[in-house]
Amino acid sequence: MGPGRHALIGALTGGALYASGQGPAGAAAAFAVGSLIDVDHLLDYVLAEGLTFRWSALSSGSYFRKRGKALVLLHSYECVILAGVLLVRFGQSALAWGVVCGAMTHLLSDVLYYRFTPLCYSFTYRLVHGFRLEAFRHKRISQGVVNVS
Repeated sequence: MGPGRHALIGALTGGALYASGQGPAGAAAAFAVGSLIDVDHLLDYVLAEGLTFRWSALSSGSYFRKRGKALVLLHSYECVILAGVLLVRFGQSALAWGVVCGAMTHLLSDVLYYRFTPLCYSFTYRLVHGFRLEAFRHKRISQGVVNVS
């Protein structure tokens, strides 16, 4: 899913948080995190392509296929929960709501758009599976048991 769609979803999430009383801090955090969490793709890109820049490779995601792996470190439930807990601990509940809601809507939209198994957004799950791309698709889906077209 491209950055424009993630920005739209982040804006809608931020608007919902603002309307629910989380104020501008929660709304801004939801928009920012929901839109910008894909910055973690840059590490995967550099590991596959080096310090070159090819927009076609970056925008197509071919660097994931080239390595056969995806780290996407910020795309993880554990990271979202940790950020939320830390922000609440330091008295920033509106920011925490924004970060958690923005990240979770981003992850959910990726699951639905790419038809990934929701498990792949667990860092622990990816670690256990060596960050291999095959782990992003449920075994039943990759074996053709479930129609993904």
